[in-house]
Amino acid sequence: MYAYLQGRLAQLDPSFAVLDVGGVGYLLRIPLTTYEALKGLAPEGVKLFTHLQVAEDAHTLFGFAQEEDKVVFQTLISVSGVGPGIGLMALSQMKAREVATAISTGNAAALTRIKGLGAKTAQRLTLELKTKMLKVFAGEGPGTAADVLAGGAAASSVREEALAALVTLGIARTVAEKAVDQQLEADPNTSIENLIRGALRR
Repeated sequence: MYAYLQGRLAQLDPSFAVLDVGGVGYLLRIPLTTYEALKGLAPEGVKLFTHLQVAEDAHTLFGFAQEEDKVVFQTLISVSGVGPGIGLMALSQMKAREVATAISTGNAAALTRIKGLGAKTAQRLTLELKTKMLKVFAGEGPGTAADVLAGGAAASSVREEALAALVTLGIARTVAEKAVDQQLEADPNTSIENLIRGALRR
């Protein structure tokens, strides 16, 4: 319903912000990362990307300083059993790109550090959201392995290029995929050349 709200920041708290838009005060729940981004800014002209959560007993607005935070939040809560509280907690303890990285690389252990998120749910997130998270930052990145973890469109092609090279060398695709993902988890900033070399050593 609301893509974003822009107005005067009337009140700021680590867990919520009040945005005055045309004389109407909107109360938005925010993660700690958004609080840190807003703290110290001039109150006029503040823009927050929003998500409206509709429940039987309440309509709740959530606000995010960056659109990628909003997208990661919406992606997380699309999974059954993961509510907005967990979404806010995730973005309070980790940056959006760190959440996307953990999910896209299957690093469930990193997700279990989020308060309230158990091992089973963390594992389910990595299984159900890997493809979605690979699209979160679509269109970004110069084509490094770090972009694969961030989920850019160029990054996806980097991973595919590495896999294609390994398959051409005679490695079964399933084995190649496992090796590439392990290498990316071990060294997210590796070049494509080192990605292939590292995968070959696994």
